[in-house]
Parts: sequence; structure tokens; C-alpha cells
Amino acid sequence: MDQLSQSPSKAVSRQEIAGSSLLWNNAACLPLSAQGCRQCADACPADALHFRTGIPSVTPQCTECARCAAACPTDALTRKHFPAPAAPVLRAGDSAYIDCSKVPRTRSPEGAIRVPCLGAISTGWLLTLQDQIGDTPVILLNRGWCASCPSGDASTCSANAVVADAGRMLADAGLPAQLQARIELHPLPLAQMPEAIPAAVEETMISRRGFFSRGFSEAAGLASGALSVNGSTGHAPLPPLVALGRVIPAEQIRRMTALLNIRSRHPGTPATLPLPAVSIDSDQCENHGICSAVCPTGALAKYDDNGTAGIRFNALLCVSCRQCERDCPQQAVRFTTLRGTTPQDIDRELTRHPVKVCVKCEDEFSGDPGETCPVCRKTQALFVRRDVTNEPSGNAVA
Repeated sequence: MDQLSQSPSKAVSRQEIAGSSLLWNNAACLPLSAQGCRQCADACPADALHFRTGIPSVTPQCTECARCAAACPTDALTRKHFPAPAAPVLRAGDSAYIDCSKVPRTRSPEGAIRVPCLGAISTGWLLTLQDQIGDTPVILLNRGWCASCPSGDASTCSANAVVADAGRMLADAGLPAQLQARIELHPLPLAQMPEAIPAAVEETMISRRGFFSRGFSEAAGLASGALSVNGSTGHAPLPPLVALGRVIPAEQIRRMTALLNIRSRHPGTPATLPLPAVSIDSDQCENHGICSAVCPTGALAKYDDNGTAGIRFNALLCVSCRQCERDCPQQAVRFTTLRGTTPQDIDRELTRHPVKVCVKCEDEFSGDPGETCPVCRKTQALFVRRDVTNEPSGNAVA
């Protein structure tokens, strides 16, 4: 089995994964930060991608479809020369077409964006393309090959879930149904389908690196409140993403950036965003900050404010890994997958506790109703248990 030779701590960003066209950025990889992330491996139709000691490897069964990269929420996995969602040159009345690269180039419409697999398109990629081309329909060409392709789905087009996901978001953003991305069946003879996906080549004039760079510059604008909803920022400035020193949720930022841009062209649309939500039971929370410490993106963060302290949540940065929910000792954290979040609620307080001084050690603490900090209270309880254990039972034989 081919794999990277370096350990995770020494791996260089954007390394090639041997035996594939995949590139891996260890600094952005959630399995190194969040134990529960397996989205890339779960998306692989050939079960060819595996992580051992935090390092990805592929088996010879890898089909080069790049569906793993589409599932990655942080761009830790990318495929070399995957086309950026750049607006093709279109004549009036034309649609923008997306086609499988297995299709002979002469059978693809002129100017079509060719991808290794329709399942390799992420929701953020599709929304970004829709944002760039404006009110032009995006049509994904279903050639009827998915059921017979090792990279495809047995009973449906591989892009169905992403198109449905993007469609719901675009409908909420006010884009008419006739302009939303859709899948159209344009079958070709199965005999024309090559066995393997063609080798990765540059299919568009804009590089994927340029797409990522543009995405991060837009994210910086969103973080500074520069992007708007219906002409105004509508929310407090978000924390600078780079300054967080955490993993950047690139896919989430692409989605929200595109949606905000599209909504700005359709005034009067509902000002909510499909973002995850987290709540904390203040009565159970001891404000020890474990949830914020394990959060790989900094979506959860501790704060101190004029004699009070607590936890803040930034929904834009959440990648739904649920590490906070799993690791809270008091089980005070609750996660909800998606809900309509107003721009004003993207960054908000979840808890607020008064800061007190422990009567024993005189250290400051918060999140506990007593006058003794949790450390002193647990230490005292330990000594009490020890004294009880060492007491004579009273039943010893004289």
C-alpha cells in the first residue's frame, strides 16, 4: 500500500499521495484535530482511502474520481488539475454545462466544464459557479454511465445529493427554480465509456490554486464584515480566520460567500443562512473550556468580559465534527446539523458565568455555583473518600 512516508508532524503541506492524483495538506486535515472526521474515506466508492496514524494512503483500487476531495470540508484533500468553478464564455441564451471527463471531448458541449466524476463536485463548488455566471442555468449532463462506473452510484446520478442540497440553498436565496442547477439525462452508448478516468490534466484556464486563493480572500472579506446581505453587513465582524491558528472551514465559507453574493442580487429574500447550531446547558456547564480546546476550527471559543466569562460560537466556522459534544465531561453541549441562522446570530454567546475567587486557593474560576473552584472541590472530595476508606470497619476480631 502506497502512502506518505513522513509522520503527520513533519509532513509538508500539499504533498502528493502516492498512487493517486490527490494532494494532502496535513495542516488542514481534521483527522489530526477531530477524531470523528471520516468524510473523505466514507465518500470513496472503492473504499480505497485509509488513514493510519493520521496519514492518508490509497490502495490500487483508487479510481481517481476525487469524490473524497469533494467531501473534505477543509480542502485538506484536493485533486491535481481539478477545474475551478470559473464562468465559461457563453453566448446569450446558452447554459453552462458540466460533463464527465470520461466522455470523449468531441461529445461534450463547447465550453463545458469537464470533471473526473459528477460526484466530485461539492455544494460550495456548485454554488460558486452559480454565483459567477449569474442568472444562467447550470446543467450537469447525466450520460447514463453512473450505474456501470466503478466511481458511480448504483441506482442514481452521483451528483443528485449535491444538486438537491444546492437547490434548497438557492431557492432560499431567491434564485428562480428555472435558473438553479439541474441534472439532465443525455445518454451515450455504454460502449463509449472508457474503463478508467483520464489522467488529471488542466481543463480550464483558471487553476484550482487560484480558486482557493480567491475563496480565502472572499473569506477574509466575510470575516471583516465586507460582504453583505441585501446591502448591509447585517452582523458583527467575524474573527480573522487566519489569526485563529485553527483549520479553516473552506467549503463552508465558499457556500456562504456564494449565497450572500446571490442574495445581494435578489433583494427581499429571507435573511437566514443554513448553518449548524450548538447550544450549551448553562446549569451543567463548568466553563472549563474543553469544548473550545478540542474545536479544530475555533468555532467555539472562551471569552472574558468585565467580571464574566463563557463560551462563544461562530456558526460560519463550524464543520459539524461534533467533537465538542463528545468530549464535554458534563454532556452540556448539544449540536444541531442545520438551521436558519440570521446574520446577526452567526457569532453569539452561548454561556455567561460570573468570575469568582476560590475561598481555598484564591484562583479565579467561573461556571460553578459554589464558592470553591472545581479543582479544590474535587481534591477535597478525594481526601474525604480516602479517609472513609481508611476508617476501621468496627468489625475486626480483637
